[in-house]
Amino acid sequence: MGIKFLLGLLAILLSNGLMAQQSVSLCIQDASAYPAVVAYEVLNAAGQSIEADFVQIEYSGQCLEISGDFPERIAVQVYEDENRNRKLDRGLFTQPLERYGFSNEAWSFLSKPEVEEMLITLNHQKPTVVQIQLKSVSDR
Repeated sequence: MGIKFLLGLLAILLSNGLMAQQSVSLCIQDASAYPAVVAYEVLNAAGQSIEADFVQIEYSGQCLEISGDFPERIAVQVYEDENRNRKLDRGLFTQPLERYGFSNEAWSFLSKPEVEEMLITLNHQKPTVVQIQLKSVSDR
């Protein structure tokens, strides 16, 4: 067996131990109006994006099922794309103009919380429910 084969096999075994197919129920509330388009992004513990998408929600508290090969700990950030331009609009001082929220009820006034504050541990035995409350930049 060649060294490349063994290294490849080792990488597969390590990645299977660190990541597993997981279902996350992402429940989003308090958009400015319904139906609403929201963007979500799932991050790993290093703050790197794992998955992102735009989806429409019909009512406050609606849960979206997302599945993927997620590590044991993830963070989720969500924003309401109120004008449907597929970007988070910002004001003169770079503050978000659209409502947004984070997993683990993380919140920092006028700034984004650290990834460590947003991290949640997934339950690989059943879907993990993640509640996201959308707020405006001035909410506390």
